Amino acid sequence: MTTLEITQDDIARGKPGDTHSCPVVLAATKAFHCSSQEISVGGFQLIHMPAFTGDIDIYQLPGLAQAWIAAFDRGEQMQPITFDITLTDHEGDDE
Repeated sequence: MTTLEITQDDIARGKPGDTHSCPVVLAATKAFHCSSQEISVGGFQLIHMPAFTGDIDIYQLPGLAQAWIAAFDRGEQMQPITFDITLTDHEGDDE
């Protein structure tokens, strides 16, 4: 399990509707120590594709996070939030 902490700075820098620049992605880059190009958010999942590894890790987003993202994308004023994500699938060389 990985904890994502979306800060006020992440919210200020995030871009609604951008799968590589939403506040959740920005928080994930800090948690995974990677660039935003290695993280994507879509639907119910966060996908982490570590550079130069060929791996793909898929994390389920909790309902609270999904609702938060939808509200952010609608342009609502958002507050910082913290939630856990759980690895649900892994594809890569070490399978």
